[in-house]
Parts: sequence; C-alpha cells; structure tokens
Amino acid sequence: MAKKWSEMTEQEINRLKQQQCMKCEYYSRWAGDGVNHATCEYITRVGHSRGCSPLECKRKGIFEPRRTQRRRKS
Repeated sequence: MAKKWSEMTEQEINRLKQQQCMKCEYYSRWAGDGVNHATCEYITRVGHSRGCSPLECKRKGIFEPRRTQRRRKS
C-alpha cells in the first residue's frame, strides 16, 4: 500500500513533483526556486479544491497534461 501524503518525506514529495506534477497544467509556474517551492494551482484556476491528494490526481482524472508550445523552425 502506498504511503499517505502526510507520511511522505520531503525527498519523496519532490520526486513526485518532478515525475508527475511538473507535467500538469495546474503546476505552479511561479517556482523560481525550483520544485521545492512549487505548488498546485488547481483551486485558484477552477474555484474549488481537487478533492484528493496529489498522489491520486492521475487515478481520479484531475491531472491534466501541460500544453506544450512548439518552437517555430527558422
């Protein structure tokens, strides 16, 4: 069984942010200090809480892949 969010170490949380959260549209882009200070902005964009821990976002369908912008070829 997976750990609860409250039982995870800071290192485990940062690993989750790098592997999953950074690829989500709701991930904070204000994170000038890197992954340690970045947050999920779901509540500010949608108007209500996710209703799940970040560990369950993909399974519950909350995770939304970040839209990428392709660079134009010169």
